[in-house]
Amino acid sequence: WKLRKTVEGRLLISWIAMLWLLTAIHLIEGLQDIPVLSLLSYTLYSMGLHAFHIPLAALSALWLSPATGLNSLDSKRGLLSINWDPTTNEKFARILTASVLVAIIIANIITIQIAQHDELRPVTDGDLEIREAIENLPENSIIYTENNHWGYVFDLPNGLETTSIPSLGLLKIDETIHPLATSAIKHDNITRISQLGIDYAISSPIGTIGWSLAESRYWSIIEDFDGSRLWQFNPSGNSQQSTLAPVNESSCSENCEMRLDPWRENRYENIGQMNQDYRAFVEEGKNTIVDFDLSRTVFVNSNSCLFFESIGNIDDFTVKVGSQQSTIKQTDSGWHTHCFSLNETLTQITMEITWHESASSSTWINPSGFSGRGDRILDTTGIRLHWLEIDV
Repeated sequence: WKLRKTVEGRLLISWIAMLWLLTAIHLIEGLQDIPVLSLLSYTLYSMGLHAFHIPLAALSALWLSPATGLNSLDSKRGLLSINWDPTTNEKFARILTASVLVAIIIANIITIQIAQHDELRPVTDGDLEIREAIENLPENSIIYTENNHWGYVFDLPNGLETTSIPSLGLLKIDETIHPLATSAIKHDNITRISQLGIDYAISSPIGTIGWSLAESRYWSIIEDFDGSRLWQFNPSGNSQQSTLAPVNESSCSENCEMRLDPWRENRYENIGQMNQDYRAFVEEGKNTIVDFDLSRTVFVNSNSCLFFESIGNIDDFTVKVGSQQSTIKQTDSGWHTHCFSLNETLTQITMEITWHESASSSTWINPSGFSGRGDRILDTTGIRLHWLEIDV
């Protein structure tokens, strides 16, 4: 507040105010049509908060500095004058500086902890593996990719094209085949897919297009990394099909909790009876039994895959379906699949989840709780169950 009476302070305040006003250009009808203003708005949008960091840092430095020699607007200017030092109270400045340093240390500790939680990332390790696998595709191939964080391929090899790219900042897209391709894949419109020239598709377990591809007889899996898949279009229609079974919400009771899915607002469709906003969460070390809703009978020897997320690095646990059981070894945080073969014909799947005796959950600070994407800040490790995929 004291700095408003100095030349330097007013310059910095005016700088910040002008930046703030530029952020409103896209909200005012007509201003976007002015090329210079539109360009400035897009540039500022691309920079994000970084545009404000420099003037705010300079303003804070002037305020906290014990000797600045600023030019007061009220006093006369002289060649040998010391000028004015509108500094803050020394004790307050020391307390504030110490508080900032403590906050920085705490923030770094939290950051190190969060770095162990890959489930927070908008891409999976499998997605990154798939992006390397597409380097071996034929030149001039068109790949269907979801129009979302996990679908964008930023370092696309030469000669390959994708149906989606991020439309942020200075980039403006006039025409795209993505909506037509999405509709064609969901409705098994092989004529339209062929017309669009789409040869391959990429799906991430975080997204939704993988559900349509798995249920279709026109797409074959050629690469699979923990649920992240590279598919090839098969117009002959003899590919392996699957049925998808979400967790029965009412069966998630003892030691099981339906919790908000952080990516719920980025998905635009659902599987059958699946709750679009919630997923079953089982805390590490707590045994439970859950049912999966089947839309059709599944037969003996059918290959089944459980899609789940490890919330943090977790210990061994066992899944049991009927008389068959298998152990999932210690897994790192993030998305995983566990596949097994059914040993009987079923109309409903009941899965018993049992943890190793030494397994116990640990507490961590979940940043999605601060933003509202998650449902709590102090969280525990465990597994988030999504769906079962069974070959038919």
